[in-house]
Amino acid sequence: MRPTIKSKVDAIKAIAQKADSSHFRSAKPPRTSGDSLSKAIRDEREAAIFQEELKLAFKQSKR
Repeated sequence: MRPTIKSKVDAIKAIAQKADSSHFRSAKPPRTSGDSLSKAIRDEREAAIFQEELKLAFKQSKR
């Protein structure tokens, strides 16, 4: 392989490796929304709890 092509491939691999680092991920701002539900549910665990409570509420309302 020619040296110029090899250096470009190495540069692309370095960029891809940086993209996988946690430093790069933390630089991306989280998706925000203005509604009160998204302010109350901040992570996956809280979302799972909310979903279970919502299912129970629907189940009770059908009785």
